[in-house]
Amino acid sequence: MNSEELVSELTNKVVAEAMQVIRPLLEKVAESMRAMEQEKQQMMQGQETLSDPVKDNQALLQDLQTAAQARLRSIEQRVNLKQRKLASRITSR
Repeated sequence: MNSEELVSELTNKVVAEAMQVIRPLLEKVAESMRAMEQEKQQMMQGQETLSDPVKDNQALLQDLQTAAQARLRSIEQRVNLKQRKLASRITSR
């Protein structure tokens, strides 16, 4: 066996042994990456489901504000009408 064959054989053995050590580590890294991706997707879905109620609450708040403003206008109109009636009674006496 010449030196080139010996170097080649030793290199192949070292690479094979290194791969035996590295392969499980690479599998663990890949598994961790998949788990992180799943967590990311779940978080994104969670944010989507959280943002929907927030939008619903904002719409509800807007509706309540609109209703409250309409109610205030109605009350103001009644008060103004009563003031005008009272003023006309006072001036007619």
